[in-house]
Amino acid sequence: MNKTIKQLFMQNKINFKVKKYFNSLRFLCFALLCFLSINAVAQNAYAENRILVRFKEKCISQKNTPVFEIPEKIRKLCTKGSISEMRPLHPLLNKQSGYFACNTFVIVFNSPQDIMAMKSRLMETALFKYVEPDYICTSDWKNNNKTIHPNDFYFPLQWALHNDGNFYNSVEDCDIDMTEAWGIERGDSTVIVGIIDSGIKYDHPEFAGRIWRNTKEIVSNSDDDHNGYVDDVFGWDFANSSGYPEDVFGQGTFIAGIIAANGNNETGYAGVDWNCKIMNCKIFNDEGYFYYSWWIEAIYYCVDNGARVINFSYAISDHSFLVIDAVEYAYNNNVVIVSPIGNSGSDVHFFPAKYEHTIAVGSTDQDDYRTTSYLDYPGNASNYGSHLDVMAPGNFICGINFESDTSYDIIAAGTFISTAYVSGLVSLLIAQDKSRTYDEIENILHTTSEDRINASDPTGFDKYYGFGRINAYQALRTGSPSKDSVISQNQLKIFPNPAFEKFRFSMVINSNAFLTVSIYNNLGQFVGDIVSQEFEKGCYSFDVSTEKFQTGLYYLKFIAGSEVFIKKIIVLQSTSNN
Repeated sequence: MNKTIKQLFMQNKINFKVKKYFNSLRFLCFALLCFLSINAVAQNAYAENRILVRFKEKCISQKNTPVFEIPEKIRKLCTKGSISEMRPLHPLLNKQSGYFACNTFVIVFNSPQDIMAMKSRLMETALFKYVEPDYICTSDWKNNNKTIHPNDFYFPLQWALHNDGNFYNSVEDCDIDMTEAWGIERGDSTVIVGIIDSGIKYDHPEFAGRIWRNTKEIVSNSDDDHNGYVDDVFGWDFANSSGYPEDVFGQGTFIAGIIAANGNNETGYAGVDWNCKIMNCKIFNDEGYFYYSWWIEAIYYCVDNGARVINFSYAISDHSFLVIDAVEYAYNNNVVIVSPIGNSGSDVHFFPAKYEHTIAVGSTDQDDYRTTSYLDYPGNASNYGSHLDVMAPGNFICGINFESDTSYDIIAAGTFISTAYVSGLVSLLIAQDKSRTYDEIENILHTTSEDRINASDPTGFDKYYGFGRINAYQALRTGSPSKDSVISQNQLKIFPNPAFEKFRFSMVINSNAFLTVSIYNNLGQFVGDIVSQEFEKGCYSFDVSTEKFQTGLYYLKFIAGSEVFIKKIIVLQSTSNN
């Protein structure tokens, strides 16, 4: 009964049928349920000796070091000696002056405090835009039609990439068409994917030549590149303030393998992207939890050090304005954040998937239905809701073991896995065209995902399947609109968003064309056409009244010839209007 995946494969490597060995796989799944990692949920737990703040004005450090003085107003609120440090979460160096500037900090106390009372006192100083608890999160994981089938030994187990119907409970072609997609794009070593997780086993053979290296830094016990981090050659351990972000329980390694394991190397598994670099940002400590401050700092680090994609594996219950600031910083720097929608089987909103500028991902099974039971054990299912973007495979996924270079016997499940497939695809889309923006990539995912993938999936957007299950081949084959497209997406503006009484959208039309702009509700139901007429080249703007709309999320669908793309708008109404 206690057989590894390798033993099962070797017993039947010529006529491989996973179904024959499902009883053994069930045993293995039960033994490895720690890798389910379905949610990291704060549930209002926060540190009693830490608090997050954002000043209205930036603070200036001591010269040539990211060390900041604690303002006198703050010291007076606290018992003498009670503050141990005020650590910056996003210090930026002015190279001319030699001083760092920062407005976002974590204040660490020497002893437990009444954090909510401290929050109120700090806000009364009028120094701060936000003051928030430092929440604690834990993990439950302790046009070329060429087809490429990689020679990785365990590739037949990777049903999510290529499903021939032989995997347990699988239906042929319920996959993301990765073998077809590799005929178009296999990645670019200049594209960096930041993985914010438990760390990565960066010396694993599957990551040979793939770990991002900070070439401006050397191991010298000094901050050579003046980014505020000493010896961050191979990424950073935000939990321990160290340049050695080693994996503490395996999830980061597993996720990195899905995104970027070396392909076609006759061993192990194949990642989605065979050439990108992976930036190792560890936020978990040895006890298996992280603070929001570490997470926020890691987002800024990824953006400032060149990542174009950030994979975040957790669905968290507590909203934070400081996290929104970090997410918007990523968006404004053209970085795509991908995150799971959660696994409670409900439409409860988790973060950061709920935030506007993240790609929210749900999980599908081997038969293309939304996951309603992970690893055949009841109690958890893929979440759903109006903020869901796309689906990707997320059940019975095999991957890399962080405790061994030669063992490939881990099976995992959850929307965090689905997220990794989407991150890998986003990396390929950027490799294909590095000028692509967040909005263009989001639109490609929306318009090329496979819709109506089963009998319960209706046409168009719906809250259970979003815009559909991703299809890597269609995404890479279709790509974003060309540079001579009818509508310039980067010049399309929708404001205000959220909208109260009305919103305006303005656009630049590059050539004469017939344009239709339609609006749909969060169930994918047609509400009406805003515009449907012939346009000449020029700039246009339209005001849209929302008085008759209910509060909620809506989608604007733009169609101009063969071009189709979608934008989100949130409508808010007063209670009397609902």
